[in-house]
Amino acid sequence: MKTSPGIRTASDRDISGGGSGYGPAVSWNAPPDIPVRLDASLVQTPNFLSQAARPGQVMVLHATGLGPVTADETAEQLLLEVDTPADVIVGNKTAPAVLKGRGAYGQDFIVFKLPDDVQQGCYVPIAVRAGGYTSNTGSIAVSANGGSCSDPHGFAASDIDTAQKSGGLNIGVIAINHLGFGDEAVGRFVRYGAEALGSAFAPASVDSGIRGSFAVPPLGSCTITPGSPAVELFEVPVDGTPAQRLNAGPALNLSGPGGRVQLPAPRYQYSVGGSDVFTPGDYTVDNGAGTQTVGSFKGALTLPPPVKWTNQDAIGSPDRSQDLTVTWTGGAADKEFVMIAGAARSEKVTAAFLCTERVSAGSFTVPARVLSNLPASAPVMDASQTLPGGLIIVATAPLTSAGRFAATGLDFGLFTYEQGAFNLVSFR
Repeated sequence: MKTSPGIRTASDRDISGGGSGYGPAVSWNAPPDIPVRLDASLVQTPNFLSQAARPGQVMVLHATGLGPVTADETAEQLLLEVDTPADVIVGNKTAPAVLKGRGAYGQDFIVFKLPDDVQQGCYVPIAVRAGGYTSNTGSIAVSANGGSCSDPHGFAASDIDTAQKSGGLNIGVIAINHLGFGDEAVGRFVRYGAEALGSAFAPASVDSGIRGSFAVPPLGSCTITPGSPAVELFEVPVDGTPAQRLNAGPALNLSGPGGRVQLPAPRYQYSVGGSDVFTPGDYTVDNGAGTQTVGSFKGALTLPPPVKWTNQDAIGSPDRSQDLTVTWTGGAADKEFVMIAGAARSEKVTAAFLCTERVSAGSFTVPARVLSNLPASAPVMDASQTLPGGLIIVATAPLTSAGRFAATGLDFGLFTYEQGAFNLVSFR
């Protein structure tokens, strides 16, 4: 194999590897004019949550494995040209590579121009396609005016500005998960330093549910978590970026139509095997008197009726080489968005994807290039039964504005939910 493309991500510890291969990509916002050659002036402004690229901007992506070069790689030159055809997939758009270069230690650099209509957000998926192969998927920040990025289902630009001014961000998120395989409520209270926040790929998510594994991509796009050793069923890596745990009190008090439950410290978690605990209705959560670190707060949200996954029964053995369309009805178009997630487990690895779409769209087609990153699923033994080794979830979650709450000691407080339905499937 002459070409095996990959992209460097912020979790990569050094140029010899050792990182996760997912999360924010190592990339730079280049000067506006498309250069005629690669040089050091192009890699001076890192793409960051507070330094987002503009649509149409020239960018440089740190890659690897683009293919052989014709010159001597041991020569002391800044960059050697790589002539392998390549393009960059950004969100759901494709941008041809303008320049490709090979530096020391097999480091590759790709210059490309963002499409003028590229999707915007803090975690826009990015990957390289070369030699018939597609790289791992990272993310970049894109904003109409540059500066700090924002997402309707994540951080606002003002949150990123706060992190830059104060040197970090104190985050509190409480999530209700009602996805059909046991109801759960989880709270997470952490502080990220500004630099760590830029390396994290799910800083505002709890370590559970669909969004607990990787950052939410812009509406209409998909992100991918690459294969990881198959330990637990459908387990994919959670964000390992260092964060300081915050003490929000001895317990969180969650009240709803079914009564009152507590989420005890330090994990702030409540789980039950049934799927009828968190039903539609009004919910509140509080932390009592609070602490000196996180003051007293009370959050409120309304859990609406779930969307109906209308072609659920027709999806049982998806072909990874073919596009997959899911359809739905219902949902609150002005308050929610839809998440389509999937995972597959072979005998050795598990990989997953997450796509998002507007509720009003009524359908979404997961591209074959996304599904092809999953392994063919192998049957899984669970107790006395054999289960398919694949999973698809169609769920909704609220836009951030629906569940923000304020508390002394928190810069970002969010009471949220994920609810939907799942299918166990066999990915072919």
